Amino acid sequence: MQQPSTSSRTSGFLLRLIVGIAGLAVFFLLFFADKTNLTNQDGTGIAAEPPAGRAPSEGLPPLGPDPDFDRQKAALATATPEVRMLLLDSMVSNLEARQRFAYAADYAGMLTELDSSLNARLRAGRLSQMATQSFVVQQDSNLFRRYSDQAIAQLRKVVEVDPENETGLLYLGLALTQSGQPQNSMQGILTIRKVLEINPDNVEAGYQLGLFSIQTGQYEKAEGRFSQVLEADPTFQPARLQLAFTLIQLGRTDEARPLLSEVLQQAEDPELKRQARALLDQLPAS
Repeated sequence: MQQPSTSSRTSGFLLRLIVGIAGLAVFFLLFFADKTNLTNQDGTGIAAEPPAGRAPSEGLPPLGPDPDFDRQKAALATATPEVRMLLLDSMVSNLEARQRFAYAADYAGMLTELDSSLNARLRAGRLSQMATQSFVVQQDSNLFRRYSDQAIAQLRKVVEVDPENETGLLYLGLALTQSGQPQNSMQGILTIRKVLEINPDNVEAGYQLGLFSIQTGQYEKAEGRFSQVLEADPTFQPARLQLAFTLIQLGRTDEARPLLSEVLQQAEDPELKRQARALLDQLPAS
C-alpha cells in the first residue's frame, strides 16, 4: 500500500506549508542517492558561507515578467543601502508569493549582507531549504548543493546565536536530513529532537519525527509520534492521515477507518482528502 504524501495545512502557517511542499520523499535519504557523491570541500558536513555577489539568476530558468518586481530590480543598482534593504525585502516577498523559492532565497541572501539579524538569516535559510524541494533544483545536482549549503549555513548562524530557536532548529534539521550527505542525516534528526526537548508540544517537530519513523519501518514509534501530535493539536489533519496509514501497516484497519473518515470530513486541503479516499478505497470491506 502506497504511503500518502505529506500535504500543507490550510492555516496559513508557513512552516506547515513547507511540509506539504517537501513531501515524504525528502526524508528518504535514498531519494538523493545520486547526490551523495558530491564533494564537501571542508569535509565536515558544515556548509561554507554562501558566495557573495553571485547573480540570483545563475543556473535558474528565467522569471516571467512582473512590472513591480522588474522596476525594483532595476532600482537596486543606484539605491542607497537603506532603500536597497526595502527593495530587497519587497522583492523577496514578491518571489515567495510566486513560489519562486530559489530566486527568493538568493535575494534573501543578498539582504543578509545588509541586514544580519536572526530574522533575516532565518528567512534566507528557510527559503533556501524550500528551494531544494523545487523540481528544477532537484534535477540539477549543482543547484541542489548550492541551495542545500546555503540553507545549512544560514540556519547554523541562527542557532549559534539563539540555540533554542525552535523554528531555526527545525529548518536546520530538515536541511541536514535533506542534504543527501550521510554525515548530516543523523545530525539532522538529533536537531529536530532537540526542538521537542525545548518544547514537547511542538507539533511540527513531532510530525517530522513520525515521518522518519515510517521511513525506517518503525511503525509503533510512528504511531506514538502522530498520536502525540494530535493530542497537542487535534486539527492537524496530515498527522491524522499518517496515523491512519501507520495503523494500516500494523494491521489495525478498523482503527484506521474512522481516522480517514475524519480527514475526509474535516480537512480543507483537497489533496489530503484525495489521499484519505485512496486509502479508504484500498481497505477491505468491514
